[in-house]
Amino acid sequence: RAKLAKFFLLQNEVRATPEQIASAIGIPKNIARREAVALARMGLLSERRTGRTSVYTLSATHPYASSLKALLKIATSASDKEINDFFRGVPGIHAIVAAGILADEERGALDLLIVTRRPNDVRVHASVRRLERHLALPLRYAVLETRDFGERMEARDRLLRDVFEFSHRMVSGRV
Repeated sequence: RAKLAKFFLLQNEVRATPEQIASAIGIPKNIARREAVALARMGLLSERRTGRTSVYTLSATHPYASSLKALLKIATSASDKEINDFFRGVPGIHAIVAAGILADEERGALDLLIVTRRPNDVRVHASVRRLERHLALPLRYAVLETRDFGERMEARDRLLRDVFEFSHRMVSGRV
């Protein structure tokens, strides 16, 4: 239930069906449906039915929404070690930069930047997916090849400027 609450509290204006919730946070659909109904009964979520499908959103009028958001942000944030652990065993990673929601920055274009020798390695994307399920949040991420990253830095690429000009932290490696 905490993961499901976090899914809605830490994303502004997200609308999701139980199937979308289940896929995003890695739980069975029937449990996602049951927990969403329970949170709707408590008043934390609003339910809108379209045919046979229910779509849930965060109830902006819930008196404890902001307090729960602050609590979940602190209690469930991922440390650098935890993030690194998800990428252990993935060869060729030069740097991992946490930005956006992982660095408590809502304006960022990315949440995670990964610089690697092997940008198409399926293990990189699988690691990101596992991290998303652990955090109960979808992440906006980019995987750049080391040389491409260097060229983009030299050209002052807008995506990289957005990452490095806003709040961010180096999880591993250096740029």
